[in-house]
Amino acid sequence: KVQKIVWDDYMLNPQELIDSIWQQIPDFKESYEIGDGMRRRNVPAYNEKVVREVLCNALAHRPYTTRGDVFVCLYPDRMVVTNPGLMPLGVSSDNILQMSVKRNEHHCRLCFVLHMMETEGSGYDLMYELLLANGQLLPKAQEEYDAVKVTIFRRLIVDDAIRISERINSEHPNYSRKNRIAIGMLYQHNGIPCDDMAETLQLPSVEALESYIEKPIADGVIVRNGDVLVLSEELVHDFSIRQYMAEEGNLKMAASPKSAVKSAVKSAVKSAVKILEAIEANNMVTIPEMCEITGLSDRGVRNNLSKMREEGLITRIGPDKGGHWEVTAKGHSMLPSVF
Repeated sequence: KVQKIVWDDYMLNPQELIDSIWQQIPDFKESYEIGDGMRRRNVPAYNEKVVREVLCNALAHRPYTTRGDVFVCLYPDRMVVTNPGLMPLGVSSDNILQMSVKRNEHHCRLCFVLHMMETEGSGYDLMYELLLANGQLLPKAQEEYDAVKVTIFRRLIVDDAIRISERINSEHPNYSRKNRIAIGMLYQHNGIPCDDMAETLQLPSVEALESYIEKPIADGVIVRNGDVLVLSEELVHDFSIRQYMAEEGNLKMAASPKSAVKSAVKSAVKSAVKILEAIEANNMVTIPEMCEITGLSDRGVRNNLSKMREEGLITRIGPDKGGHWEVTAKGHSMLPSVF
């Protein structure tokens, strides 16, 4: 059965409308029970601030020249908010975290004055911070033919995330939102290559990641091992951080930063080998084809190709268009050692 609630009588102002949605949808009252030492605590399935931010964005940033309604769809594992129209010019799902464009400036200003939404450009940062602190997956924004969908997942990935977050906030109250986002990402995947974190945070380069990790590294909360970022061994052992391995479908303990580094390095080597095999099979292989073969994003493949060229594993013959790849002798020696 589907329960349908409609707000189409235009009797509520935006603030009252969002309050009404929060109060009337029963799914927002559900929670998870997790262990907290000798006691238990309830964690809301949906963070109220996150829900309000998503709803307010749908109202404030939609194009009112496009007809259509805003839909809030609740599924067993997620909430999907759909609003008509496309994203503002210059904004896409690949840069929404870092790009800020106000489509309806006066509406946005009104929502900010009423404390309904964050300051300009910080709404998605807030959602990232709160969801990571709760041990939940990051939001997913996607642009379709004539609508924008934002998905908020309700499943808890790391039970200990709340306690770790509370400890970080207590010991390092001066950390910025960016610092807490970087640490939160490492709750869930302890052992992230800098390239992967920069890509997830939609940064233009790895150098831009410094504003997220510089202070935690200086304080010893994050440890950099080569190109891999891990949480300090103290945090890992104090809270027995559990990582959900989607490809294995079970919970796996992160024993130490060393094992996290090994796991990240092993994953990087596998990607490099897949690229080498793709080039061996077809030296005219394109980057989109490599993305399909490796499962990496466009940026991930390009970063791998750049590193492999620097390490002398591959070389490019001819121009970008019309040229081809060649695996060097060093690259050939790598294939038998792995397989």
